[in-house]
Amino acid sequence: MLKVLLLSFQNPKLLLQVTLLPRKMIVQLTLFLAVLISLPSMARNIYTTTQLRNDLTKISSQLPDFHLKNHQAIDETSKKSQAIQTDNVYFLYDSQNSISKSTIETIISKNTMVLILNDKTLSIYTVGMNVSNMTISNDFSKDRLTQLINGFNNSLYLLYLLVPILMILTSLLTVLVNNIVFSLTSNMFFLTTRRKIRRDYLWRVCLFLSALPYMIMTALELFGIYISIGTALATVYIIFQQHRILKDIL
Repeated sequence: MLKVLLLSFQNPKLLLQVTLLPRKMIVQLTLFLAVLISLPSMARNIYTTTQLRNDLTKISSQLPDFHLKNHQAIDETSKKSQAIQTDNVYFLYDSQNSISKSTIETIISKNTMVLILNDKTLSIYTVGMNVSNMTISNDFSKDRLTQLINGFNNSLYLLYLLVPILMILTSLLTVLVNNIVFSLTSNMFFLTTRRKIRRDYLWRVCLFLSALPYMIMTALELFGIYISIGTALATVYIIFQQHRILKDIL
């Protein structure tokens, strides 16, 4: 596909064959593009999930020794507020509720994941959102908290499956919406020149032409380079190439 696109710069008529492709191949190309543009987001999310799991493992191994009986600290050690911070996770133990609300809000806003244990609840925040508020038992200690953190850590394995599926579905929607925009913009351009073109031709050629911009932007994003006007540039490129390809069959 890339070879055909590169050759089309010199001979645009090569892409006329795209208008003859069966619907099955168009669907396959759409899915391929969806998977392609999902790669950067997928890689970032999988990397973040792995980092979170490593950090949670580190925190569970460094938890303070405490014991709460009937939601009350039974010794002086259990009364002390303590915190553990890693690159992505912040754990705060505050059995006396002595940490101010503003301080807690600041901690939540500056960390990817925050676990806060007070005398009654274990709260978990992810990217600023409260995802869990668990009421602790009347007899709660370090061992029980370690079990809960390890259990939550193991549940993150699901993200390795759910994140790729969600990213691909989101990218599929992006491909379809972008192609609608590309097709409509191209159609408006042809109408301004008082020419009519079949919509299925526009859709197929737009989809095929969008492959090269998608490949370039995906490669750049994988290296941490983002182009804010990428869609606008792709639209200009597609309109220009479509005119070269379809002008002879109008």
